[in-house]
Amino acid sequence: MTAESKYLLAAIEYGNCKLQRITKLIFEIQKQVPSYDYWIAKGFILLGDNYVAQNDTFQAKETTKVSLLIMKRIQMILTI
Repeated sequence: MTAESKYLLAAIEYGNCKLQRITKLIFEIQKQVPSYDYWIAKGFILLGDNYVAQNDTFQAKETTKVSLLIMKRIQMILTI
């Protein structure tokens, strides 16, 4: 399964409130080879939303920080 399809499946699961499944799918995207920073970053943003839904604000904040770092790295690559 591609990184994009795993992300889209996680987004569907988020809509269905299947919070544990989302975490598993997002970490699968992160471990996938080759890695796709764009889908990892989008996945982590969704994972942050997932943590908010679980009232885990610390994890949500830290996950969002990681997402921002990945997006900055993508932006740097695109400006080269």
